[in-house]
Amino acid sequence: MAEPLTIARIAAATVRGVVDEKSVERKVLVGVAIALVAALFMGTAFAGAFAASVPSFLFGHQKDPAAIAAQIKTYADLENRLQGDAIDDATAGAPAGKKVEANLDLPTWRFLLALSAIQCDQDFTKADPQTVYDLVRSSITYTYTADSTSTVLATSTYPPIADLAPKLAPAGAAFTGAEAGQAAERYLAILGTFDETGQVLDASGLNGAGGPGATALTPEVLGKLDKSGVAVNFPPVRLALSVLGCPYVWGATGPRTFDCSGLVDWIMWRYANFSGRGTTSGMWNNLGTSVSLSQIQPGDMIFWDAGHIHHVGMYIGGGKYVHAPRTGDVVKISELSARSSTIASIRRPAWNASRLTSAHP
Repeated sequence: MAEPLTIARIAAATVRGVVDEKSVERKVLVGVAIALVAALFMGTAFAGAFAASVPSFLFGHQKDPAAIAAQIKTYADLENRLQGDAIDDATAGAPAGKKVEANLDLPTWRFLLALSAIQCDQDFTKADPQTVYDLVRSSITYTYTADSTSTVLATSTYPPIADLAPKLAPAGAAFTGAEAGQAAERYLAILGTFDETGQVLDASGLNGAGGPGATALTPEVLGKLDKSGVAVNFPPVRLALSVLGCPYVWGATGPRTFDCSGLVDWIMWRYANFSGRGTTSGMWNNLGTSVSLSQIQPGDMIFWDAGHIHHVGMYIGGGKYVHAPRTGDVVKISELSARSSTIASIRRPAWNASRLTSAHP
């Protein structure tokens, strides 16, 4: 009889690098990520079934890589769908006659997957992603702030995962009530060490200068990045690498916390002829010159579309980009191939030659 497709096996598969074993982030941090996960569980003991599930959750043997990867993709697709649906919901609830500029804080695929683990009692052959999705979508609340006489800025909030999990736990499950909420929080913490493609995250879990959790750019780390094609000696890229691991905070512009547009604005303030801090869509309308994906080079800014321009990151070479993704995440390196299909535009800033020349690595 086939082993049930549990969250334990999904975690084990990602730790073993089912997706993209060549990723430099995985090479740098795989040992640290596993140690971090182990320490997290050792430091917070759960009673009963949860404590018993820890070994299999961390180290269970993965027997069906294709099925594991498909599960991860299912919830990543749901996250993308939620971005579009949330924009529709925010627009529908806006004051009459007002144009909506959306800057939404939304749950990630990790959030959805952790809740699904509760809903199906860790057996993903019984998972009902739609039920999880519907609950999460209905729990999002929207707030509107006047941005001009004709436009409102829509922002959003959603409940903690511990509040939603008990609503999904079936009768007789391993975790119900408050314990379901605690288990969901642990699952979410585990999944927080993986990116949206299932790869172990980059070196941003290491300690170093630049803010809480920022990467120490040791010669070893820089050497690995350089060999992977990252332009470590290009000053804007080097500056971005110096804040890997700094927390995402909506509206933050550095130097220790950032949102997506705040990060690229912080970089350009130092090295480019640009002073257009504002929303991501506003930056997209005013920044530099447009280039194609085939022309992309380190320092180019990438804008993504999900019904509107909603995210920006900086290309750093080697098929990778640096960005500040969302609340609960950190400044990190991701693979461009995982999101290339939703790129709306690539813009090349007008870099200031004298500032680049005077920069010290």
